[in-house]
Amino acid sequence: GDSLWIGTAQGVWQAHAGGWSRPAWSGMFHRPNALMAIATDTDGSRWIGSQRGLWRQRGDAPPEPVRTGGADIPRPAGALLLQPDGALWAPVSGLGLGFLRSDWRQLARFNGAADGLHGGMYRALAPARAGGLWLGGYNGRVERLRADGSVQALDPDSLERLRNIKPFALLEDRAGRLWIGHRTGLLRIGADGAIDEWTPADAVDATPSGQIDHLQLAADGRLWLVAPGGGLQQRDPATGRVLLDLPAGAGSGLGSADIETLAISPRGEVWVAGEDGVAVLD
Repeated sequence: GDSLWIGTAQGVWQAHAGGWSRPAWSGMFHRPNALMAIATDTDGSRWIGSQRGLWRQRGDAPPEPVRTGGADIPRPAGALLLQPDGALWAPVSGLGLGFLRSDWRQLARFNGAADGLHGGMYRALAPARAGGLWLGGYNGRVERLRADGSVQALDPDSLERLRNIKPFALLEDRAGRLWIGHRTGLLRIGADGAIDEWTPADAVDATPSGQIDHLQLAADGRLWLVAPGGGLQQRDPATGRVLLDLPAGAGSGLGSADIETLAISPRGEVWVAGEDGVAVLD
């Protein structure tokens, strides 16, 4: 995007070269309507997911609510996935999955099991290299929504292995391996269906303690992950080996590591934001 945006309990902040500022409409997004996700469109406008729904913001104008269907009650929109052509995917709690065309004139909604989706509330979205996107349901169900609108489930063995986990983050790397961050560790499903797993209890290449709720792939192909309260890690996606481990604590510079957001800039800078403020990795 054009700059760094932060959602807090006291509204929205934007970082510029000269420091921080708040847009005039920041007050709209105080808790209990705090900003949870933001995506900048190709025309410079923005999509905002908040504790009370989905919004569209253009120029300096205040954001406008976007109706997602169903009863007119507040529903959190905590994950947004913007396609290169400007189309938007947004899971809405209790309604399923919404797709808005880039011209913002037509909304398609996938209504759970009636449309082949069985994941319940979706906490995780990620682009699929073969087209469409990956969905991670709170009930452990991981599915791929193909570009033609059909739904592909994982094989029965993988579904059984995932049945008791709660995905919080998904990422498909360049080799087609699917990474899943969850409440108690990290899983990787290879292109051949093989499953590898890492937990905080492992003697080698252990994950940080706590749930892994952010996964990002850097331009060099390496995987970054965050576990709030646990720390920040960089891994080799081919082997799963830990390349850099920054646990919570003063020694790492992360403090409590109560991290809510992980972002990697086009220049490769690694940014985190949370209880202790905003920081960039040296």
